Amino acid sequence: APLAFAWMIWPSLDCAAKLGKEASHRVRHASVRTMPETHTELPNHVPVLIVGAGPVGLALAAELGWRGVPCLVVEQGDRSNEIPRTNAVGVRTMEFCRRWGGADRVRDAGFAPDYPHDFVYVTSITGYEIARVNRPTHGGVKPSPVSPERAQRCNQLWFDPILRAFAGSFPRVRL
Repeated sequence: APLAFAWMIWPSLDCAAKLGKEASHRVRHASVRTMPETHTELPNHVPVLIVGAGPVGLALAAELGWRGVPCLVVEQGDRSNEIPRTNAVGVRTMEFCRRWGGADRVRDAGFAPDYPHDFVYVTSITGYEIARVNRPTHGGVKPSPVSPERAQRCNQLWFDPILRAFAGSFPRVRL
């Protein structure tokens, strides 16, 4: 399957020079701290440089590592105070997780199957309920008619560490 994340990578650090002196300097002197305990200087050349250790960057690193392609993931910060931007993992992403052998970890990390996902509109936290949108639980155990997987309710706070651990399990991936 073609990589849908190709816009996130540079084939080598040499490409940074094509972007100009300032961009090259920023890339070569970027802080590499995807994990708080890691601080590494950038090498002079890497086959694939992935900028950003969010879900897309980590998924790309996992895919490349799974295929044996060496890569380096750089992140501006340590993402420890990151506010999650997603609360669900889509069907296609779950298919990737299934192929990588991690779909069960994503299902187990999310909310319990019977956890309510309703939207409730109230006048205040202790006030009157104005409206409620009933939402069925996310995911489930039965496959959908179009995929062997279902979308899962799994917050980014739980999903990113799963991807980070998987990507980091490959010897050719540097986080």
